[in-house]
Amino acid sequence: NDEMETRKTTALTTVITGLRKFTNYSLQVLAFTKVGDGVLTTPSYCQTEEDVPGPPADLKVVVSSPQSLKVSWLQPVEPNGVLTKYNLYRRSMDGRTEVDNARQTISSQNTIFEVKSVQSHIEYQFWVTASTRIGEGQSSKVVSQVATPRVPARIISFGGVVVRPWRSTVSFNCEAVGAPKREWLRNDQILKIPPIAPLLYVTSATSSSVLLHWKAGNNGGASISGFTLNYKKEHGDIEEVHLSRHATSYELKPPNKSGH
Repeated sequence: NDEMETRKTTALTTVITGLRKFTNYSLQVLAFTKVGDGVLTTPSYCQTEEDVPGPPADLKVVVSSPQSLKVSWLQPVEPNGVLTKYNLYRRSMDGRTEVDNARQTISSQNTIFEVKSVQSHIEYQFWVTASTRIGEGQSSKVVSQVATPRVPARIISFGGVVVRPWRSTVSFNCEAVGAPKREWLRNDQILKIPPIAPLLYVTSATSSSVLLHWKAGNNGGASISGFTLNYKKEHGDIEEVHLSRHATSYELKPPNKSGH
């Protein structure tokens, strides 16, 4: 957000403190007398230096298979620079005894990592840090998960508020594990979309007819009411045939006096 701040001094130099890290600023100076303010200089632009980042904003761990766990996190609220990597720390506990510990370096573009070859009924503890070129930042909270043979349904992605202009395209990511399959809801109702196009193919053709078959695709969350077949002759207009929702084939023939 753009914020304007004014500071007064009688000197020709001043030190401005309390600025945000890795942030762009524009500076202008004017002189004033008892008569009034003078003319502002043209803006000068500068950027504060990078620093180590703050902690990742959130962290969760779920069972993704009997032998693996998926770890997901949110980038720091205050990155304080260009993130260069994440550091995923792990330790395994058998009761109060630490069995193993490890650190995994992960690209700054990734915020989900699957840890494989874990042992059942062993508690695993995870925490994440982010790094800039200055160094490693603060740690996230520590989250524990026990590896189990059962894989319950869990969403690994994080929820949040998305603001976009009216009628613009929005893409939502929903990384999930286990069963049942995920469902998209709007106002607590299952979100329904138009069905995707059926798979259409020709099974036979003669000099005067074509036999068409199709396979329905995903119905978008609602029952299919019927099918519409569109066809046209060369240099002709597009014509439509409305078919039952149970139909899976249609023989296209030349029109006669009674219709198609």
